[in-house]
Amino acid sequence: MSGNIIKKLLQSTGMQIILLIFTCGLLLCPAGSALSATISGTISLPGGVTAPAEGIYVDINANDQNSNGWGNCSVTIEEGQPSATYSISVPDDTNASWTISYYYSGDDYLQNGYYSSSGTTWDSSSGTLLPGGQDQPGINLVLLTGKTISGTVSLPSGDIAPAGGIDVDIYASNQNGSGYGYSYVTIAEGASSATYSMIVPDDTTASWQVSYAYWRSEYVQFGYYSSNGTTGDSSVATLLHGGQDHENINFVLLTGKTISGTVSLPSGDIAPAGGIYIDVDPKNQNGNEWGNVTVFLEAGQSSATYSITVLDDTTASWTVRYQYYLPNFQEGSEYVPTGYYSANGTTRDKSAATPLAGGIDHDDINLTLLKKKGMLCFPVRSKDGQISIISM
Repeated sequence: MSGNIIKKLLQSTGMQIILLIFTCGLLLCPAGSALSATISGTISLPGGVTAPAEGIYVDINANDQNSNGWGNCSVTIEEGQPSATYSISVPDDTNASWTISYYYSGDDYLQNGYYSSSGTTWDSSSGTLLPGGQDQPGINLVLLTGKTISGTVSLPSGDIAPAGGIDVDIYASNQNGSGYGYSYVTIAEGASSATYSMIVPDDTTASWQVSYAYWRSEYVQFGYYSSNGTTGDSSVATLLHGGQDHENINFVLLTGKTISGTVSLPSGDIAPAGGIYIDVDPKNQNGNEWGNVTVFLEAGQSSATYSITVLDDTTASWTVRYQYYLPNFQEGSEYVPTGYYSANGTTRDKSAATPLAGGIDHDDINLTLLKKKGMLCFPVRSKDGQISIISM
């Protein structure tokens, strides 16, 4: 089950219904198992390199390929040291098959690597699986070097970053297989650009598509590197050959057209305690372009405004939908989770949605959450005697 809800168990005993909710955050163990098996080893820097003054922070993860079992630990390679030891407790399950990997958030080594008996690998499919039901010492990992993709991210001519700066994600994805790269940059307040650098696997068969993602509304959210200039069309992106460094892979955040409006609850309704998160997603029905903005209705609010920038494309035809979530992805809401903009009012039928012409701004594209019909409501009594109403 998605989100933080793992399992909802309703047990009926006469007129009383007991609701039990189990949430994530604990290690998932198969029935009858115990946290008694240990996977341990070292995490090292390559080629005898030692950690800088601030140290190197690495997460080590164990994932069971046969179930939902997992384990995790965080280690620090201290200043001046070439390695650190780790130890993870996992379910003592003879049916388990463990993948061991590291995650590193810096930009001087590959962010992900997988344990292999022949040496750490970036390719998850080449990792060595460890049998469950026994301790596994000597499972050693080395942070991987790779090739560098670097450049600048700039605002359009004349623009400068506002207070708080502008955060941009940069991604490299291999169009010929697995492997990726990631960098996160901030264009500082008052500045118009920032540099980025990422490490990608040293794979001569790779073909890298490099893109940006910007999660606010002032600029087009997704853009792709092209030797002719940043483009919103992934099909005309310039692919980069693998197995070599690439410099001057530069981006300019794209301007576009605005879709804006209001997201409302039905008449008389207000957001409950904890509020309601609502995503508004325009999608180009004539291409692959899309966007997303999240609106938050605080407790007691009945509506909020939204605005999103989409590509300036006269061939586009935009369908706008809402998707909403209760806090922590709770279930059992009284509202339809997805609805589409229509000039005749919000509809749950995508085929009845009103398409918006590309190449122009659109305002008053208003959405109202739809109420479910034929809801079943019943009382639930907790162990302390409190009664609440559950809607299904």
